[in-house]
Amino acid sequence: MSYEHEEQLVFNDEDYQQLFKIVLLGDNNVGKTNLITRYCSDTFREEKRSTSGGELSCKIVSSNFSNASRVKLHIYDTPGQQRFFSANASGHVMGALGYILVCDLTNRKSFENLTEWAQKIQSEEASILIVGTHSDQESLREVTTQELNDFKDTLNKSMKAEGEKHVCIGAVEVSSKDSTNVAEAFIKITTSILKRLNPPTENPQPQNLQSLTEIEALKAEIQKHFGVKGSYTSKWFKDAQRGTQLIKVANLINDSNDVVQILNGLKKIAQEAQTNHEFISGWRNPITGELINPTCRFKNSVDEIVKKYSDKKPSNEKSPLLNTSYQNH
Repeated sequence: MSYEHEEQLVFNDEDYQQLFKIVLLGDNNVGKTNLITRYCSDTFREEKRSTSGGELSCKIVSSNFSNASRVKLHIYDTPGQQRFFSANASGHVMGALGYILVCDLTNRKSFENLTEWAQKIQSEEASILIVGTHSDQESLREVTTQELNDFKDTLNKSMKAEGEKHVCIGAVEVSSKDSTNVAEAFIKITTSILKRLNPPTENPQPQNLQSLTEIEALKAEIQKHFGVKGSYTSKWFKDAQRGTQLIKVANLINDSNDVVQILNGLKKIAQEAQTNHEFISGWRNPITGELINPTCRFKNSVDEIVKKYSDKKPSNEKSPLLNTSYQNH
Protein backbone atom coordinates (compact mmCIF):
# COMPACT_ATOMS: atom_id res chain seq x y z
CA MET A 1 0.00 0.00 0.00
CA SER A 2 1.18 3.54 -0.71
CA TYR A 3 -0.01 6.93 0.48
CA GLU A 4 -0.52 9.30 -2.45
CA HIS A 5 0.52 12.91 -1.92
CA GLU A 6 1.08 15.65 -4.49
CA GLU A 7 1.80 19.09 -3.10
CA GLN A 8 3.53 20.92 -5.96
CA LEU A 9 2.08 22.61 -8.99
CA VAL A 10 4.92 21.62 -11.30
CA PHE A 11 6.74 18.42 -10.47
CA ASN A 12 8.73 15.80 -12.30
CA ASP A 13 9.00 12.53 -10.41
CA GLU A 14 12.42 11.87 -11.92
CA ASP A 15 13.75 15.25 -10.84
CA TYR A 16 15.88 14.12 -7.89
CA GLN A 17 19.54 13.24 -7.46
CA GLN A 18 19.54 10.80 -4.55
CA LEU A 19 17.14 8.28 -3.05
CA PHE A 20 17.17 7.59 0.70
CA LYS A 21 15.39 4.65 2.28
CA ILE A 22 14.20 5.27 5.84
CA VAL A 23 12.48 2.58 7.92
CA LEU A 24 10.37 3.02 11.05
CA LEU A 25 10.54 0.24 13.66
CA GLY A 26 8.62 -0.15 16.91
CA ASP A 27 5.80 -1.86 18.75
CA ASN A 28 2.22 -1.97 17.54
CA ASN A 29 0.16 1.20 18.11
CA VAL A 30 3.09 3.42 19.10
CA GLY A 31 2.14 5.88 16.35
CA LYS A 32 4.47 5.04 13.46
CA THR A 33 1.76 5.48 10.83
CA ASN A 34 0.55 8.82 12.18
CA LEU A 35 4.13 10.02 12.39
CA ILE A 36 4.58 9.33 8.67
CA THR A 37 1.24 10.70 7.50
CA ARG A 38 1.65 13.86 9.58
CA TYR A 39 5.04 14.47 7.96
CA CYS A 40 4.09 13.51 4.41
CA SER A 41 0.54 14.85 4.11
CA ASP A 42 -0.08 16.78 7.33
CA THR A 43 -2.93 14.47 8.32
CA PHE A 44 -3.73 12.71 11.60
CA ARG A 45 -6.15 9.94 12.52
CA GLU A 46 -7.38 9.47 16.09
CA GLU A 47 -8.39 5.86 15.53
CA LYS A 48 -5.64 3.27 15.70
CA ARG A 49 -4.97 0.71 13.01
CA SER A 50 -2.38 -2.02 12.69
CA THR A 51 0.06 -2.25 9.80
CA SER A 52 0.17 -5.79 8.47
CA GLY A 53 3.00 -5.30 5.98
CA GLY A 54 5.49 -2.73 4.79
CA GLU A 55 3.75 0.46 3.64
CA LEU A 56 5.63 3.02 1.57
CA SER A 57 5.33 6.80 1.64
CA CYS A 58 7.56 9.17 -0.31
CA LYS A 59 8.61 12.76 0.06
CA ILE A 60 10.91 15.04 -1.89
CA VAL A 61 13.28 17.29 0.06
CA SER A 62 15.63 19.94 -1.24
CA SER A 63 19.12 20.59 0.09
CA ASN A 64 22.05 22.89 -0.61
CA PHE A 65 24.31 20.03 -1.69
CA SER A 66 25.15 20.52 -5.36
CA ASN A 67 25.07 16.79 -6.05
CA ALA A 68 21.91 16.22 -4.01
CA SER A 69 19.80 19.34 -4.48
CA ARG A 70 16.68 17.17 -4.52
CA VAL A 71 16.43 13.98 -2.51
CA LYS A 72 13.57 11.50 -2.60
CA LEU A 73 12.76 9.80 0.69
CA HIS A 74 11.25 6.32 0.68
CA ILE A 75 9.74 6.03 4.15
CA TYR A 76 8.63 2.53 5.17
CA ASP A 77 6.04 1.86 7.85
CA THR A 78 6.41 -1.62 9.34
CA PRO A 79 4.14 -3.77 11.53
CA GLY A 80 4.68 -3.75 15.26
CA GLN A 81 3.49 -7.30 15.76
CA GLN A 82 6.21 -9.90 15.49
CA ARG A 83 4.10 -12.46 13.62
CA PHE A 84 3.41 -9.98 10.82
CA PHE A 85 6.88 -8.50 10.85
CA SER A 86 8.73 -11.75 10.30
CA ALA A 87 6.53 -12.85 7.43
CA ASN A 88 5.87 -9.66 5.51
CA ALA A 89 8.14 -6.79 6.47
CA SER A 90 11.65 -8.10 6.97
CA GLY A 91 12.50 -7.44 3.33
CA HIS A 92 11.56 -3.78 3.67
CA VAL A 93 14.06 -3.30 6.51
CA MET A 94 17.14 -4.35 4.56
CA GLY A 95 19.56 -1.82 3.16
CA ALA A 96 18.06 1.36 4.60
CA LEU A 97 20.20 4.44 5.10
CA GLY A 98 18.16 5.54 8.10
CA TYR A 99 16.15 3.85 10.85
CA ILE A 100 13.73 5.51 13.25
CA LEU A 101 13.11 3.49 16.42
CA VAL A 102 9.70 4.54 17.72
CA CYS A 103 8.28 4.14 21.21
CA ASP A 104 5.21 5.53 22.96
CA LEU A 105 6.15 7.82 25.86
CA THR A 106 2.96 6.71 27.63
CA ASN A 107 3.81 3.00 27.26
CA ARG A 108 6.97 1.93 29.04
CA LYS A 109 6.93 -1.55 27.53
CA SER A 110 7.28 -0.06 24.04
CA PHE A 111 10.39 1.78 25.23
CA GLU A 112 11.89 -1.34 26.78
CA ASN A 113 11.34 -3.19 23.50
CA LEU A 114 13.48 -0.73 21.52
CA THR A 115 16.56 -2.86 22.15
CA GLU A 116 14.89 -5.77 20.38
CA TRP A 117 13.82 -3.55 17.48
CA ALA A 118 17.36 -2.22 17.11
CA GLN A 119 18.50 -5.77 16.50
CA LYS A 120 16.34 -5.92 13.36
CA ILE A 121 18.41 -3.25 11.62
CA GLN A 122 19.89 -4.78 8.48
CA SER A 123 22.35 -2.40 6.86
CA GLU A 124 26.09 -1.90 6.54
CA GLU A 125 25.96 1.67 7.80
CA ALA A 126 22.94 3.69 8.88
CA SER A 127 21.81 6.70 10.84
CA ILE A 128 19.48 5.82 13.70
CA LEU A 129 17.08 8.13 15.50
CA ILE A 130 15.08 7.45 18.65
CA VAL A 131 11.58 8.94 18.60
CA GLY A 132 9.14 9.03 21.50
CA THR A 133 5.54 9.71 20.45
CA HIS A 134 2.55 11.22 22.29
CA SER A 135 4.58 13.99 23.91
CA ASP A 136 1.31 15.93 24.22
CA GLN A 137 0.05 13.43 26.84
CA GLU A 138 2.35 14.59 29.61
CA SER A 139 0.11 13.38 32.44
CA LEU A 140 0.30 9.82 31.08
CA ARG A 141 4.07 9.81 30.49
CA GLU A 142 5.93 6.66 31.57
CA VAL A 143 9.29 7.38 29.87
CA THR A 144 11.45 10.39 30.72
CA THR A 145 13.47 12.51 28.33
CA GLN A 146 16.63 11.48 30.16
CA GLU A 147 15.82 7.81 29.62
CA LEU A 148 15.52 8.38 25.87
CA ASN A 149 18.90 10.11 25.78
CA ASP A 150 20.47 7.42 27.95
CA PHE A 151 19.18 4.74 25.59
CA LYS A 152 20.78 6.58 22.67
CA ASP A 153 24.15 6.52 24.48
CA THR A 154 23.75 2.87 25.45
CA LEU A 155 22.85 1.91 21.89
CA ASN A 156 25.90 3.71 20.47
CA LYS A 157 28.21 1.97 22.94
CA SER A 158 26.68 -1.39 22.12
CA MET A 159 26.99 -0.91 18.35
CA LYS A 160 30.56 0.30 18.67
CA ALA A 161 31.47 -2.72 20.79
CA GLU A 162 30.00 -5.01 18.15
CA GLY A 163 31.92 -3.29 15.37
CA GLU A 164 28.83 -1.80 13.75
CA LYS A 165 29.14 1.37 11.68
CA HIS A 166 25.69 2.58 12.64
CA VAL A 167 25.36 5.78 14.64
CA CYS A 168 22.41 6.78 16.80
CA ILE A 169 22.25 10.51 16.16
CA GLY A 170 19.80 11.52 18.89
CA ALA A 171 16.40 11.24 20.53
CA VAL A 172 13.35 13.37 19.74
CA GLU A 173 9.99 13.61 21.48
CA VAL A 174 7.10 14.25 19.09
CA SER A 175 3.35 14.64 18.94
CA SER A 176 1.77 13.68 15.65
CA LYS A 177 -1.53 15.06 16.94
CA ASP A 178 -0.28 18.66 17.18
CA SER A 179 2.75 18.24 14.84
CA THR A 180 5.31 19.03 17.55
CA ASN A 181 8.82 18.05 16.35
CA VAL A 182 7.50 15.76 13.60
CA ALA A 183 9.25 17.58 10.77
CA GLU A 184 12.30 18.11 12.98
CA ALA A 185 12.67 14.36 13.50
CA PHE A 186 12.75 13.59 9.78
CA ILE A 187 14.95 16.62 9.13
CA LYS A 188 17.44 15.36 11.69
CA ILE A 189 17.84 11.89 10.25
CA THR A 190 17.83 13.07 6.61
CA THR A 191 20.45 15.69 7.39
CA SER A 192 22.62 13.03 9.00
CA ILE A 193 22.40 10.84 5.89
CA LEU A 194 23.14 13.79 3.62
CA LYS A 195 26.25 14.73 5.56
CA ARG A 196 27.45 11.14 5.63
CA LEU A 197 27.00 10.60 1.89
CA ASN A 198 28.08 14.09 0.85
CA PRO A 199 31.16 15.00 2.91
CA PRO A 200 32.20 18.66 2.72
CA THR A 201 34.84 19.72 0.22
CA GLU A 202 38.20 21.06 1.29
CA ASN A 203 37.16 24.62 0.42
CA PRO A 204 33.45 24.86 1.17
CA GLN A 205 31.67 27.94 -0.11
CA PRO A 206 30.08 30.21 2.50
CA GLN A 207 26.35 29.67 2.71
CA ASN A 208 23.45 31.76 3.97
CA LEU A 209 20.77 29.28 5.01
CA GLN A 210 17.40 29.55 6.65
CA SER A 211 16.22 26.76 8.92
CA LEU A 212 14.01 24.16 7.27
CA THR A 213 11.19 24.78 9.71
CA GLU A 214 11.04 28.50 8.83
CA ILE A 215 11.07 27.86 5.09
CA GLU A 216 8.52 25.05 5.44
CA ALA A 217 6.23 27.22 7.53
CA LEU A 218 6.28 30.04 5.00
CA LYS A 219 5.69 27.78 2.01
CA ALA A 220 2.93 25.91 3.85
CA GLU A 221 1.28 29.26 4.59
CA ILE A 222 1.44 30.20 0.90
CA GLN A 223 0.00 26.83 -0.12
CA LYS A 224 -2.80 27.22 2.42
CA HIS A 225 -3.73 30.66 1.13
CA PHE A 226 -3.53 29.94 -2.60
CA GLY A 227 -4.04 26.20 -2.94
CA VAL A 228 -1.02 25.65 -5.20
CA LYS A 229 -1.10 21.88 -4.77
CA GLY A 230 -0.58 20.26 -8.11
CA SER A 231 -3.85 20.90 -9.89
CA TYR A 232 -6.00 23.65 -11.33
CA THR A 233 -8.98 22.84 -9.09
CA SER A 234 -8.27 25.55 -6.54
CA LYS A 235 -10.88 28.28 -6.24
CA TRP A 236 -8.17 30.74 -7.24
CA PHE A 237 -7.77 29.15 -10.67
CA LYS A 238 -11.37 29.96 -11.51
CA ASP A 239 -10.41 33.63 -11.74
CA ALA A 240 -8.81 35.62 -14.54
CA GLN A 241 -6.18 34.13 -16.84
CA ARG A 242 -6.70 30.66 -15.31
CA GLY A 243 -4.25 31.21 -12.50
CA THR A 244 -1.34 32.88 -14.29
CA GLN A 245 -0.31 34.59 -11.08
CA LEU A 246 -0.67 31.34 -9.14
CA ILE A 247 1.68 29.57 -11.50
CA LYS A 248 4.19 32.31 -10.72
CA VAL A 249 3.61 31.71 -6.99
CA ALA A 250 4.14 27.97 -7.37
CA ASN A 251 7.34 28.49 -9.35
CA LEU A 252 8.53 31.02 -6.77
CA ILE A 253 8.21 28.65 -3.83
CA ASN A 254 9.69 25.80 -5.87
CA ASP A 255 12.73 27.78 -7.02
CA SER A 256 13.57 29.86 -3.96
CA ASN A 257 14.71 28.85 -0.49
CA ASP A 258 15.15 32.30 1.01
CA VAL A 259 12.43 33.90 3.13
CA VAL A 260 13.16 37.48 2.07
CA GLN A 261 13.35 36.54 -1.61
CA ILE A 262 10.01 34.71 -1.43
CA LEU A 263 8.30 37.61 0.35
CA ASN A 264 9.63 40.12 -2.18
CA GLY A 265 8.58 37.85 -5.02
CA LEU A 266 5.07 37.55 -3.58
CA LYS A 267 4.75 41.34 -3.32
CA LYS A 268 5.79 41.75 -6.95
CA ILE A 269 3.29 39.13 -8.14
CA ALA A 270 0.53 40.72 -6.03
CA GLN A 271 1.25 44.12 -7.51
CA GLU A 272 0.94 42.65 -11.01
CA ALA A 273 -2.39 41.06 -10.08
CA GLN A 274 -3.69 44.35 -8.74
CA THR A 275 -2.47 46.30 -11.76
CA ASN A 276 -4.12 43.80 -14.11
CA HIS A 277 -7.37 43.93 -12.06
CA GLU A 278 -7.22 40.22 -11.28
CA PHE A 279 -8.90 38.58 -8.26
CA ILE A 280 -10.98 41.71 -7.69
CA SER A 281 -14.03 41.44 -5.45
CA GLY A 282 -16.46 43.81 -3.75
CA TRP A 283 -20.13 44.74 -3.54
CA ARG A 284 -21.65 45.38 -6.97
CA ASN A 285 -24.44 47.89 -7.42
CA PRO A 286 -27.39 45.83 -8.78
CA ILE A 287 -28.60 48.74 -10.89
CA THR A 288 -25.44 50.23 -12.40
CA GLY A 289 -23.27 47.13 -12.11
CA GLU A 290 -20.53 49.31 -10.62
CA LEU A 291 -18.17 47.58 -8.19
CA ILE A 292 -18.15 49.40 -4.86
CA ASN A 293 -14.93 49.45 -2.80
CA PRO A 294 -13.14 46.89 -5.01
CA THR A 295 -10.34 44.97 -3.39
CA CYS A 296 -7.74 42.58 -4.77
CA ARG A 297 -8.18 39.36 -2.80
CA PHE A 298 -4.85 38.07 -4.06
CA LYS A 299 -3.00 41.12 -2.74
CA ASN A 300 -4.88 40.95 0.56
CA SER A 301 -3.70 37.38 1.09
CA VAL A 302 -0.13 38.33 0.19
CA ASP A 303 -0.26 41.26 2.61
CA GLU A 304 -1.31 38.87 5.40
CA ILE A 305 1.61 36.55 4.69
CA VAL A 306 4.15 39.36 4.38
CA LYS A 307 2.97 40.92 7.64
CA LYS A 308 3.24 37.61 9.44
CA TYR A 309 6.72 36.67 8.21
CA SER A 310 8.55 39.89 7.43
CA ASP A 311 9.35 40.61 11.07
CA LYS A 312 10.59 37.10 11.83
CA LYS A 313 14.29 36.81 12.49
CA PRO A 314 16.20 34.00 10.75
CA SER A 315 16.92 31.03 12.97
CA ASN A 316 20.51 30.42 14.04
CA GLU A 317 20.07 26.71 13.44
CA LYS A 318 21.77 25.68 10.22
CA SER A 319 20.54 22.78 8.17
CA PRO A 320 21.45 21.59 4.69
CA LEU A 321 17.77 20.86 4.10
CA LEU A 322 15.89 23.81 2.74
CA ASN A 323 12.47 22.83 1.46
CA THR A 324 10.07 19.96 1.12
CA SER A 325 7.50 18.83 -1.35
CA TYR A 326 5.46 15.68 -1.44
CA GLN A 327 4.83 12.83 -3.83
CA ASN A 328 4.11 9.17 -3.29
CA HIS A 329 3.89 6.11 -5.46
